[in-house]
Amino acid sequence: MAVEKCESDLKTLCKPKGFLDAYPKILREINRRQAFNLFIKDGKANLQELRDIINAEIKERSSFLKTYGEVIPLDFIPQLKVLPTKLPSLEQVLNSDESSLPLICDWVPLDSIQTSRDYFMYQQLLKQEELDSIP
Repeated sequence: MAVEKCESDLKTLCKPKGFLDAYPKILREINRRQAFNLFIKDGKANLQELRDIINAEIKERSSFLKTYGEVIPLDFIPQLKVLPTKLPSLEQVLNSDESSLPLICDWVPLDSIQTSRDYFMYQQLLKQEELDSIP
């Protein structure tokens, strides 16, 4: 019993060092999430437009299947019976709790993300940078 208590105490004592080691990674993760949330929010019109296009396509395909689905043999071009998947809503994609994350933009300057190319470029740069330092 005493050995287990000592091991437990040792793990507890190691937590602050582990936290300090992880701290730069935590900051970088916050910045990465902020970049994602900003990119998604700023693209809201594009997401809604894409959602509208997909929903219109679902209606067209459903109408086609309702009209002709029963006469199309199961083996004949099975892809004709496939409907596109609906996109999730922004609320489903974005975690509202993340809107209260502290503002950290040391690695990804949030105002520099204008296109999906910018977003993916910064995500790639984050993976390549040394994680143990804070700018």
